[in-house]
Amino acid sequence: MTRPSRCIVQLASDKGVVRLYAMTLDAVNWTFTREAPDFSPLDFTQRFAATVDGDEIRGEWQTGEGDGWSRDFARVSAPLTRAKAHRDVWPKTVT
Repeated sequence: MTRPSRCIVQLASDKGVVRLYAMTLDAVNWTFTREAPDFSPLDFTQRFAATVDGDEIRGEWQTGEGDGWSRDFARVSAPLTRAKAHRDVWPKTVT
């Protein structure tokens, strides 16, 4: 079994929010996790958990609740060429 890669990702929004996430990536799973305060206060823990299946990434942003996670919102991303062919918006948000 191959050990997942790890790194830190900095995400910023147009609202001026900047956060650091620990990222893991292996052949199937991709996560961003924020469990400590950084540039922004930590009012809640947060993560993005996704699976990679061929040319599709299917995942969801989650908020931490006690010992578990609950869905905040989901995302499905496909290659830009495929999205254009189907007249879709890339990435697509799923609720």
